[in-house]
This record gives sequence, C-alpha cells and structure tokens, in this order.
Amino acid sequence: MLRSIASIPGTGNEIRISSMHQVEQSYRFTGLSIKHVYQGVERYQLNGETILLREGEYFLVNPTVEGAVVVDSRTPVKGLCIDLDLQTLQEVAEVLKSEQTGLFNLAFDPSLFIHKTNAKGSNMEPLLQQLLDRAGHRAAFEPDESKELFLSICHTALTAQLETEQQLRRIKAVKTQTKKALMNMLLEAREFLKDPHCAKQNIPAIAKAIGLSEFHFMRLFHTTFGITPYQYSLQCRINYSKVLLLEGGPIADVAMACGFQDLSSFSRAFKQHFGMSPSEFRSSN
Repeated sequence: MLRSIASIPGTGNEIRISSMHQVEQSYRFTGLSIKHVYQGVERYQLNGETILLREGEYFLVNPTVEGAVVVDSRTPVKGLCIDLDLQTLQEVAEVLKSEQTGLFNLAFDPSLFIHKTNAKGSNMEPLLQQLLDRAGHRAAFEPDESKELFLSICHTALTAQLETEQQLRRIKAVKTQTKKALMNMLLEAREFLKDPHCAKQNIPAIAKAIGLSEFHFMRLFHTTFGITPYQYSLQCRINYSKVLLLEGGPIADVAMACGFQDLSSFSRAFKQHFGMSPSEFRSSN
C-alpha cells in the first residue's frame, strides 16, 4: 500500500507513506529523496552498495544515485518517502546562499551519499515525526500548507547535507571513497554509542568492530564530531536517564539502566550536566 499525504501538482514534490510485505522496485532519482523506515527493514542496492535501512533510520539520495529496493517480510514494513524537486531546492538554496555558499551544489555531490542516520536526535527528527503523526491521523496536507512544508523540508535536507560535508572535510584522507568509508564507519559507531548500556569499557570493542585501532577511532571521532566517543556516550546516557527519571522508579535502577556502575557516579555525572541532582530534577518536573 502506498498513500500520498502531501504533494504540489505539476512538480516532483510528494510525500508518501508505504506499508508492504513484498516489493522489488528499481529507482532512478531525478531530485533529492529522503527514505525513512519506521517499522521493519528495507534492503537497498544503490550505486553498487547494499544498504539495510532499519527501523528508525533514514538516508538521503540524489540524482547521482540509482538502484533498487527489496522488501520481503511476513509483517508489514512501513516507511516514509519524501521526493523534492530541483526547482524547490534551488529556491531554498538561493535564499540561503548568502549564509551558506554552495548549499545547492551539495544536493548533487555524489561523495555525500549515501549515509544512513538514526532519525532520533538528528535535525530531521521533528520533521519526520510531524509527518508520521499526520499520517497516523490519515490527514493530508492542504495545498498552501504543502508549499510551506516542502520549503521547510528542503531547508532541513540541505543543511543536513552541509553538516555531512563539513564532517567529511575534517577527515584527513586522500581519496573521496576512503573518506566516505571512514564516515560510514564513524556513523555506525555513533549509533552503537547511543545505546544506554554503552559505557567507557565498550569503546575498544566498538573500535574493533568497525576495523579501527582504539587510538585511531577516538582521534577520528573527535576530529569529525567535535566530541570524544566517551563524552558522546555519556551525553546519550545522561539524556536517556532524564526520560527514565520522569517515568518513576528507584533512582538506583535508573543509574544501572543507563550503564553507570553505582548511584554516586550517576548522581555526580547528572549534576555536572544539568546543575542539579537526579532527585532534584525529578521533584521539579
């Protein structure tokens, strides 16, 4: 099943919700497209590269990308597809070019594609969630509302690519393909680090899993993202602890669930980040 929830007639701008058990479809993209899976797994073969797009992940593809998607599942695989035409992209880029030179060109740079990203915590998360909420109510966007929506999506997509391009620039490698491979490794590692149970001792295992020495991994991660792997892991665990604290339950259990060895180390880290203890945070919310 494929259902359109927003479009602008006469353009290539369209947003579709999909729910299917089986499909095999070829793609040749004419603009910028965002693929997001919110239930199940979609398998893509794009520019000779196999991409498994899992639940909660998304990627962007541009006219330099072609290939196919395969879905074969007993339970429905659900996704969101956003197509953006070049004219709308150009319109947004023209407005923003004084702030971010070359923004429109990023939509056609093959070196920036394809990078899977977890929607959670990304600049795309609010936008994707808004679309899924709207789709859940089975309410389509009005024509005037759609125009504003697609301009907003173009802005978000282009600035997301700008961030990727800036991160790639920080990776010191001669070949573009080497940069891309390293970037994909780092993005994969960053997803591991989001796990609330990923504490300091797991970092060497993550480095090994992506084929880098611990020192090379830590140095490359910090250079690319401006934060060390341990700091990023700690940040994710502390943010997750806020969610658990608001749900109730013993604070000691929250500490354990977020990968802290004991209550005192959790309380200390929490206070350093938020300027109050876990119990003070809970009582103030």
